[in-house]
Amino acid sequence: MRKLLFVSFLLFILPVASAIGAYHHGEDTDSDIVLDVYPAIEGTKLDSCALCHSGGEYEKKAGVFVSMGSCQWCHSSFGYDESGDINSTMNEYELDYQTQEKSREAIAAIE
Repeated sequence: MRKLLFVSFLLFILPVASAIGAYHHGEDTDSDIVLDVYPAIEGTKLDSCALCHSGGEYEKKAGVFVSMGSCQWCHSSFGYDESGDINSTMNEYELDYQTQEKSREAIAAIE
């Protein structure tokens, strides 16, 4: 029984909690606004942090670069302690969204 509970935790609860925690973190309401305007993207690749955050790369050693996805790049650049520059992780869509004051109207203006 303990094994079954542990396996259930690893296969279902942990991934779901991680996804919710990563995408709808802090006081973020931006993902809710986007899903309100574009409900059809729910559950697709656009329904993620990658909608607004870009990936990046760093030089591991002279001439050797390591690419990171949007989540990795954000946590590397901005940090888990939020001491970095969050704007350095944003893609053009998010920068336009911020310029338009982050609202449903902003999404229409970007279109």
